[in-house]
Amino acid sequence: MTDDPFFNSVKNHFQYLVREFGFKVVREKTYPHFDFAHVVFRSDDSLVKVSREKGVVMVDISPVISPEYWVDLPAIMEYLFKEVDTGINETKFSDDSDAGIDRQVEHWAGVIKPICTKISPLTRDASQWAELKIFLEKRNEKWFEGLSNRQ
Repeated sequence: MTDDPFFNSVKNHFQYLVREFGFKVVREKTYPHFDFAHVVFRSDDSLVKVSREKGVVMVDISPVISPEYWVDLPAIMEYLFKEVDTGINETKFSDDSDAGIDRQVEHWAGVIKPICTKISPLTRDASQWAELKIFLEKRNEKWFEGLSNRQ
């Protein structure tokens, strides 16, 4: 463990995962040479990773049964709701100070909380997770097609 304020911020703003949804903190790791740190929460079905990389905070989800396959929260929201509006905008979160990081962590904690009840069924059901992977593959293909068409 470290005295990095990021860890306290994550555990503070995401404490509802532990209190309300049965998660436990299973990893806190920092890579100071790369300005990278993460906290991983685990429930019976799901892993939630809150990361900080070069001043930007991200949230990724993975099923416990397939911990090598992480999907970013905006992609999961797009799959679940067929649209995405995380409220993130670069200028609002361009401050990489401790206070700026804390604001980002607080924001992401607010984004994921209302959909926590949808994450466990998604990560528990292998067929739903497989559908998500197919959805992401198709979405990425469209994105690459769009790039190709611009050239």
